[in-house]
Amino acid sequence: MDSTSFEAVSSETEPTLQSADDSSSSFSIQMIINMIFLILGIPANVSAIFFVWRKSGGFLSPVMPFLINLAVADLLVLAVYVPFYMAYEAFDFVWPFGNFLCKTVFSLTHISMYASLATLTAIAMERYLITFSDPIKKRTVKYLIIIIWVAAISLCIPQLIYLKTIQIDTFEDLETQDISPDDVGPKEDIDINEDKHICGLEWPHSNVEIFLQPIDAVILYLIPLFLISVLYAKIIRKLSAIDRENFPSARLAVEKKRRCAVRKMVTIIAIFALFHLPIHVFHFIRVFFYDSWEVLTSKFTWLFSLCVNLVLVTHVINPLVYGSVHHCFGCTGQVFKCMHCRWRLKPVRRRILFPLMRRSNTQQTPLRHKQSSS
Repeated sequence: MDSTSFEAVSSETEPTLQSADDSSSSFSIQMIINMIFLILGIPANVSAIFFVWRKSGGFLSPVMPFLINLAVADLLVLAVYVPFYMAYEAFDFVWPFGNFLCKTVFSLTHISMYASLATLTAIAMERYLITFSDPIKKRTVKYLIIIIWVAAISLCIPQLIYLKTIQIDTFEDLETQDISPDDVGPKEDIDINEDKHICGLEWPHSNVEIFLQPIDAVILYLIPLFLISVLYAKIIRKLSAIDRENFPSARLAVEKKRRCAVRKMVTIIAIFALFHLPIHVFHFIRVFFYDSWEVLTSKFTWLFSLCVNLVLVTHVINPLVYGSVHHCFGCTGQVFKCMHCRWRLKPVRRRILFPLMRRSNTQQTPLRHKQSSS
């Protein structure tokens, strides 16, 4: 599947008529952005893994493995994709690393990205269960994490098969685009014996991508967005209902945390919806409206990079947002447990606790009389 493909698309691998100044300027800006992703994203995810594990003291609550898995997946996306893509851009989108790394780098990037999206959905489900019923068992969490990575690898099988290095001929490309060789320099300055390749998907038939792209968008965007939105909407409704419950002490204790959790959950939904939408729209137009897409990308050569950068931003800020949500949600989650225990133990209190109190009083009364009589 390739609707969220991070490998360079064809319009970016072919020479364009943009000036050298514009090209170098956009290249410099993108290199700076990539460096920011590395400087901020990798330490943020490593710190998330370290602090979540250290805070748990080796005892992992059900959400802790999900947070660690999310940080690991986001870390792999940034550590594997960004350095190689920076080199790819530096070589003018000519892939110099061979066929094996072509398959490995981009396939591992997509596997980690799919695992990150599935983990976000799993965290929403875990928060929903701890709010409305019993939390997930630790053994179940382990199985879910295994299922997440197996599903991510399965979704990436088409890429593992059809990702390859494709040989290109610079001057044939220039002739097909009616670009004069004078625009790129004399022909003898280029080594015609040197093989140049790009890393891309080469499908056996053009209809394959038309079939896979809608499935990809549904599985990797619409379904996660729908589940996360519905689950968090129900959690927010439950959090808001605390004010109407006859539980004033708990309400006062968690009012600030409750509002914090609500704000962060809305932020999560907005970030996922807005930052992942452009890359899906970009590939949808490319597959189904190729002529319009070609005109659009030739006019706005930075469009693909912008869509990819928005997705990468989510992998940088995920550990910060979800770590803060867990912090805000923790105290509120304790209220649900206390309220549940209070409702469940109310009849038990009458049958067991009150007789025990009366029994202790009757045992102490003779002692008081004995001491007073003596």
